[in-house]
Amino acid sequence: MSFSTSRANEAHQHFSSNCFNLCWNVIEQTDPSEADNEQMLMLAYTSAWHWTQRSDKEPRHLSIAYWQLSRVHAMLNQGQMALYFAQRCIAVSQEAELDDFCKGYAHEAMARAMVTESETFAPAPGAIQEHIDAARSHAEKAEDPDDRHLLVSDLDQLVTLV
Repeated sequence: MSFSTSRANEAHQHFSSNCFNLCWNVIEQTDPSEADNEQMLMLAYTSAWHWTQRSDKEPRHLSIAYWQLSRVHAMLNQGQMALYFAQRCIAVSQEAELDDFCKGYAHEAMARAMVTESETFAPAPGAIQEHIDAARSHAEKAEDPDDRHLLVSDLDQLVTLV
């Protein structure tokens, strides 16, 4: 491996993880400013792009990147984009047969995107609840108790929006 390829991969590793975490910090804010929201959007895209450039990229990383992009767009009331990335998240999670944590969050993303977009797009009756139920089913099977708790907490918060 050449020096430049190695250095580039180190940079991709740094930016994919750090931008994801910085974006997550904004997601967790209770009342982000417009500037925070703009920063959050840019961080989500930057993180996702850097994940696609890493030499150690895996479908799990892409699924999580798509989830974060969907979540950010949902938070910004950009339902069409939230739906787009939720669909990508589900597709990657299913095609790669990812673990229950990823599959659960893919369904959480779809339910949240449908709620966000429901003002202009009427999902099929029961579709939102079907994704919530699928996410809960996967959460029950998630191996890591912390992952399970995180997903269930997000689902509990999502149910209040339905």
